Amino acid sequence: MEKNKKFTIEQAIDEIQKYLLNRLHREREIYLTIQKPPKPSVLAWFDTRDNQLYITDNLAQWSVELLYVLPLHEEIHKVCFGIIEDYANGYHNVSFRKLFETMSGMTTYHDEQVGWQFIEKVGDKYIEWLKEKRHILNEIFDIIDKTDLPPQEKEEGEEGEEGENGDGENGANSDGENSENKARSKMNKALEQNQDSDNSQSEKGEEGEKGEEGDKSQSETKGAKSEYQGQRENVEVKGGKKKFKL
Repeated sequence: MEKNKKFTIEQAIDEIQKYLLNRLHREREIYLTIQKPPKPSVLAWFDTRDNQLYITDNLAQWSVELLYVLPLHEEIHKVCFGIIEDYANGYHNVSFRKLFETMSGMTTYHDEQVGWQFIEKVGDKYIEWLKEKRHILNEIFDIIDKTDLPPQEKEEGEEGEEGENGDGENGANSDGENSENKARSKMNKALEQNQDSDNSQSEKGEEGEKGEEGDKSQSETKGAKSEYQGQRENVEVKGGKKKFKL
């Protein structure tokens, strides 16, 4: 990609769709198509009519977390469709929770209105995915950064809901924190902080082994690691919408 190349929205979507988007979940054979959403608040959805997964063509709403969570979320609905009841009238039941947590490595918490959907802890699988896909994600956000995006209209109080095409998920970071530059910097910061934490825990383990009570150093190290919360969780809900916070 040329360093100073500028993109129209159509060119950016074409570039991302052809060369980058589906490399993120290829090992799981999850493939997305970029398309105009059935409703402005929907970011990703499973279309029961053609059995396909889609993601919004509003690139300004894309975030690192969206590109990890929503393909997995919608894939669960696709896998369950017609076989297991996992979702009804906006409510995600325990069947959805179990499958999503297994596939994503994340943990969810219960909300009275939407059930087991909101993320409580992102987990190690997410961090490992970031490490592996970092270069692809950076390429995607580089393109978005060089794209002439249309101005964004804020829609207050809108919930993600099931559209006429099937299940849909609403946006994260409704307060505007998910711009492409911030998304990329947050991803890189999360990786750096988690690397620092891993190094710190490793050093503590080595010091414990050298101590007089070496036999209990391992348990102490495990305890210290379990206490670290850091970037692997702290997801907030704001205004009834998911807000991922690295």
